Amino acid sequence: MLRLEKISKKYAHLQAVDKISLDVPPGSIFGIIGRSGAGKSTLLRLMNLLEKPDSGAVC
Repeated sequence: MLRLEKISKKYAHLQAVDKISLDVPPGSIFGIIGRSGAGKSTLLRLMNLLEKPDSGAVC
């Protein structure tokens, strides 16, 4: 299982991801949709631990 617990990421004055929580059960398929600049790529980078969240946890 992948679990995000209130993760946040900020770049300078831009809050890219703000207190996101998510549980992804094993074997599930899901998608992330949103407008350009909404933080989708940042969220994926945080999920893969390519970037460290400013707060919260990825388990």
